[in-house]
Amino acid sequence: MKDVARVARLRAHGIVLGLGLDDAEVVARAHAELPVPAEQKLPMQTFGLVAVILATMGCAIGVRIATKPFDAAGSGLGKAFAQNFGTHVASVANGSRPNAETAVKHVFPARTLTPPADRAMTELFAAQVAAAGDPGRMPVVFEKTRNVNAAFATLGQPWYLDARYYHEAPLLYAFYREREDEGTAEKYAPERIVYLWRLDRLNISKAALGYTHRDADAALVLYDQIEELLIRDVLPALAEGEKLDFIDTASRDPKKAWQEDVEMRAARMVRESFATAANHDDLVELGTLLAKRRALVKRWQADLSSQGRILREPNRLVPEADYVADLWHLVPSSTRHEWEDVHERLLSTRMTTTFEALRDRFAADIARHELQHRFDGQRTKECDGETPCAKMLIPAAVKNRVGPKDEAPVLLGSLPARVRNETSAYLAQMASPSSMPKMAILSLLRTVLDREAWGDVYCNTTIVLLDVLASEFGLVDEAMPLVAGGAVQRASVASLVAVLFAKPDDELRAGAGKKWRELYGEELPLAVITPGHQAKRWRH
Repeated sequence: MKDVARVARLRAHGIVLGLGLDDAEVVARAHAELPVPAEQKLPMQTFGLVAVILATMGCAIGVRIATKPFDAAGSGLGKAFAQNFGTHVASVANGSRPNAETAVKHVFPARTLTPPADRAMTELFAAQVAAAGDPGRMPVVFEKTRNVNAAFATLGQPWYLDARYYHEAPLLYAFYREREDEGTAEKYAPERIVYLWRLDRLNISKAALGYTHRDADAALVLYDQIEELLIRDVLPALAEGEKLDFIDTASRDPKKAWQEDVEMRAARMVRESFATAANHDDLVELGTLLAKRRALVKRWQADLSSQGRILREPNRLVPEADYVADLWHLVPSSTRHEWEDVHERLLSTRMTTTFEALRDRFAADIARHELQHRFDGQRTKECDGETPCAKMLIPAAVKNRVGPKDEAPVLLGSLPARVRNETSAYLAQMASPSSMPKMAILSLLRTVLDREAWGDVYCNTTIVLLDVLASEFGLVDEAMPLVAGGAVQRASVASLVAVLFAKPDDELRAGAGKKWRELYGEELPLAVITPGHQAKRWRH
């Protein structure tokens, strides 16, 4: 999982660790040397974990409103998770050490938490407090988190928790579990796949579209992050003439033709990849409406910036803010009417149904990606983060980029191990019979085309993935290396991507599967994802 919060704080302090950015240990060491952030006044937002959680951020334009028939956070346990849970987690992270039973009663008033979940939650809160400042106690936190999830499953309730140790604090995340599937493959134990909406309002977010870890009990697919990516970056390209935005502002140069070319090609690829997911006219209309909304928000942002105001771009199909009310006296009435017209059409059943079809299509690819991480974890279950592990075999393509230079075993959380695991998951995602293989490439492109994203696990994974695909299809060009002098050669990347985007999906799927077998020395798991429990749909 990409640690955006730490890297962002380092860059905000003028610290850039470079393309050779090592694993989490390097980031953590540099991050620990930064000053503790003071609580900032709204509408400024800090990446640090502070007691102010997202639910309190009403001073900047955009206040959460209920617009959907069903609201998972509107009552009962969902409301407690949304309004109280994050406050408790932040309080412990900031030094509070409450009694577990008292904390449970405060977070979940009026007996909203019933047996056996009440006892399981009390034990989790006690373990959380005990682990504050002591990462050696996190195994107990993970165990108690799994127990809470098991209790919710026993009760048939759609809640899910996950834990993480971050900056000397045991964090707990709360989710609404909208759907659960099962992933199976020959020679592997079945794995759960859960599709989640974030409930707690901690001022720290996941950057990944999905994730898992050794102490989780499932592969996690994050609907929040998927919807944000699709709404803000991808689906506006369904409209003819639109392009995707990959290049950082400082690098923009109209004289460099590769920049315009790769962004226009990527937009065409989006239209082609989603072409069979819904009616063509509906796809074009959805993209056109989202592109209009984005353009309108950018106009408002430009106007409001001179007033010292911050306007957040919507990251939902249905915004969680009443933009018209908040902007009533701040923007021309004609543009408010334009916004209302766009949203009247976006809120139609036809558009929401179209969006959900696209979202579910893409989420299926993310599920296969995270399922591969679970399968890979089964293959290396003897490994831990304390000692080098001989079972963690590093393919030559990974060694060529991030090491090691010899046959020495590596640690589970090291950069070579993490790039190995991500390369495995992306190739498996691409090779899936029903996948959108070019979307896997697209989802990584910003890590190499945006200079500000260089240097992490995903940047290195992208280079390795492009390396092996170029090798498979005979596209290696020594005159156009992907990396030279420690810097990504973005024109070379754009040139290679243009050729890959021109290939048929079936050819890319077959090539990805072949390279997985070559890199990992065995057959790629032929995964079957079986639909399971479906709870109430949220947000649309």
